[in-house]
Amino acid sequence: MGFVGHAIQGDFNPSWAVPLALITITGGILGGKFALKTEPKYLKKLFAYTNWLAALFMIFNALHTKGII
Repeated sequence: MGFVGHAIQGDFNPSWAVPLALITITGGILGGKFALKTEPKYLKKLFAYTNWLAALFMIFNALHTKGII
């Protein structure tokens, strides 16, 4: 759907889209294999840490956009 959305908006760049799609597919396959081999408690911690990082990034971005930071 990302390809379709960018193509409709006229912002589709195949020289970037195709390599990024291949990298994404490869990463998804490798990540799935590693996730199946990893203990659930480590996956839960990794998920929690990445969620915290994303939340902090969004807060910083919102405050920076408003000119507070």
